[in-house]
Amino acid sequence: EVTLQGMVVKSAKFWKETYGRGTVLDKNIQQITAPTSGYLKTWNFQKGQPIKKGDLLGTLILESLDSKLLQLQLNLKRSKGALEKRLIQLGYQLADSSNIPPKIWEAAQLNSGYIESVAQINQLNEEINNTKIWSPTNGKLKKTLIETGQRVQIGQPIAELTINQEKYLQFYLLKYQIEKIAIGDLLQITHLPNLKGEVSQISTEVEEDGTILVKAKLPPNQLLDGEKVNFKILSDPISGISIPRESIIQKNGKFSVYLFNQRPILKEILINDSNEDFVLVQSGLSIGDTIIKNPNGYLNHYQKINLAF
Repeated sequence: EVTLQGMVVKSAKFWKETYGRGTVLDKNIQQITAPTSGYLKTWNFQKGQPIKKGDLLGTLILESLDSKLLQLQLNLKRSKGALEKRLIQLGYQLADSSNIPPKIWEAAQLNSGYIESVAQINQLNEEINNTKIWSPTNGKLKKTLIETGQRVQIGQPIAELTINQEKYLQFYLLKYQIEKIAIGDLLQITHLPNLKGEVSQISTEVEEDGTILVKAKLPPNQLLDGEKVNFKILSDPISGISIPRESIIQKNGKFSVYLFNQRPILKEILINDSNEDFVLVQSGLSIGDTIIKNPNGYLNHYQKINLAF
């Protein structure tokens, strides 16, 4: 006496399945470009690290910037000294500039060269600010394109950010496979069965090797950009009698299952379609029949069997 698994035949949805392997790609990428020409001095983030809008990503070194800044600081110091001397001659103190008549204050600044020096310093500060690389948006660092110490030109891409967590899967199928699928079909990642996407694009162009490009949208997930994964597409769900493949006995090109009514009875069936796990029965079974789910080969008609459900 043996114990086997049994099941009651019922109507269920059957899905056509198409299998393949694809590449995960980030859906939306933001390029970070150099705000000015120079050398990349620092970079503050690693691949995959979250970034917020306004974060300081890195800095550039401008040629001759240090010497220019030093010269302007000396010019400002001299002009400030000249301004202070002129004000003393007029009976005023620089520290008490709020009590100096506006016309006298403006003329003193102009004659001493102080206004020009301040303007030059402000312009240089703007140039210095351009050496800072700011993030224009929230996201994650996908990759850096330049290493520290390398020279860059203004507008040259330095890095790429993934600006949302949506991804897509890109893969290629043969024509006979394309005929089985449609935009909107469900796609499952094999090793992450709870991760489901949908076919979003099917190219009309055929590649040199006879394949056709397909893309599927994926929700936010832990898969990495460029990662290779296996998948299956579930298409054209139809209702019918669907039974596990493991319940099928195959011999001489014919298919049978074991009905159970006190004893196992081998019953020939016709199959309409099949996928990896189930077969769609065309005839030979009726709703309500009890079959042996895992016969593990041929059974003796007189063998005593207990069914577990």
